[in-house]
Amino acid sequence: MAQEKMYKAALEAIDQGQTARARDLFTRLLRSDSSQAEYWLWMSTLVDSNQERIYCLESALRVDPDNEAAKRGLIILGAREPGKEVTPVPPIRRNWEKANVHVAEPPNSFFRRIWDNRIFRFGSMALAGLVVVGLILLTMNGLHRQPAQELVVYKVSPYPTRTTEPTITPSPTRTFAVRSPTPTYIGATALW
Repeated sequence: MAQEKMYKAALEAIDQGQTARARDLFTRLLRSDSSQAEYWLWMSTLVDSNQERIYCLESALRVDPDNEAAKRGLIILGAREPGKEVTPVPPIRRNWEKANVHVAEPPNSFFRRIWDNRIFRFGSMALAGLVVVGLILLTMNGLHRQPAQELVVYKVSPYPTRTTEPTITPSPTRTFAVRSPTPTYIGATALW
């Protein structure tokens, strides 16, 4: 009775994906009763290496020489040559009307997958908002501007330019200071 409970617990552990726990339970079962071929078959699915799998399947064949699953497993692993005594596995027939089949939705398009990304959606909305605000500010400030005045650019060169034409330099002349009898008024301009 205890072995049946342990066997059911091991199968539940396999269904839940707890391979370490299932391996431990089947190891305990095999220590208590190693004459069960079914224990050896399940243990072959839980071990890590192919050598351990072959050992478990060979042990299952020692206990039950007519075990088809153990023979097929050894043939698949390459431990035995296929012979005429092994029958092929019958195909699995399913009743699709009774099966609870989940119909997968078609994959989303590239743009839909990008749009489903929250970060991209927030960033694109923020960028669109900035563009709209920028266009509004541009139209408000751009309509009242006066046309730009002409810009004069002088080109300054650090190197002297050479001219082939002779230049005339005026000689300094004397200018005479003319003194008038009327004194020069320094101050604001008179209204008259």
